[in-house]
Amino acid sequence: MSPRLLLRRLSFFGCSHTFAWPRQCEDGKYYQVCTTCGGEFEYDWQTMQRRGPRTPVVPKMPSASVKSTHRSWRPRARRFEFSTPVRFCAAGTAEWFEGMITNVSESGVLLKSTVPAQLACEFEMVFTMPVEISSRPNAIAFARGTVVRASGKDGAFTAAVTINSVEYPEPKKTAPAAPGGSRT
Repeated sequence: MSPRLLLRRLSFFGCSHTFAWPRQCEDGKYYQVCTTCGGEFEYDWQTMQRRGPRTPVVPKMPSASVKSTHRSWRPRARRFEFSTPVRFCAAGTAEWFEGMITNVSESGVLLKSTVPAQLACEFEMVFTMPVEISSRPNAIAFARGTVVRASGKDGAFTAAVTINSVEYPEPKKTAPAAPGGSRT
């Protein structure tokens, strides 16, 4: 047994397995992926039952070189229901708009506003990042991202924005008060 396969099998013992919706292989069979550990399990669509661990099929390479298989699926970043105001603008413009972030993860935000967003538009955003992601209470985040999904009508628009980069500017330190207070 390869060390990689052994490591994958051992990792199943500590996981409580939360499964995503079944996926279909090229050969027509179904499988499910654990959203926590990424393990793959066979799935019988007719009886709607999960079977044992699935052995990923390694495609035969026409050349003599052997390439490692890589998964195209990764577990989604955990989302936090978090409502906070946001200021945003299209990258490179000076006109800022206001909106609300309704949920956030390490990889993106869901932004609601009265301003429509266009797909593939790059945004700059300033908002308070939750402590679960930033590890800092009340951390102001300056994020750059790209709109991957946008919808809305009648003045209420929603945009899913992937976060490409985040900076946490250091808060400005105030000068300490003079000892003894002020004199009049």
